[in-house]
Amino acid sequence: MPAAGNSHNVAALIKDFTERHLRKRRKHPEYAERILPKELAALLANVDEVSKRARRTGIAKLGVRPDIAERCLNHAQPGIIATYDTHHYVEEKRGALTQWTVHLEALRAGT
Repeated sequence: MPAAGNSHNVAALIKDFTERHLRKRRKHPEYAERILPKELAALLANVDEVSKRARRTGIAKLGVRPDIAERCLNHAQPGIIATYDTHHYVEEKRGALTQWTVHLEALRAGT
């Protein structure tokens, strides 16, 4: 499945997926039980990856430290960092996600 670059592409993928599979379902009722769940799962996984990529890139553009941006996505820290740094960085993550929320609200408002 092609990776989508933004939410408009994701919406187009979902619309196309839905239309194609509804047509197949009308012709072959057994299709829905056999194939549709697997393909839907693949599409949803793709949407989630696109969403994560967009969030990670957007947070980085806002100037958030890379380690905090990774923690905002619940990514594990590598090697020795994960072993010795057990701080949860709650305030830092809250600040980064607040910046991201303000940014998204500004985009929605058109400012």
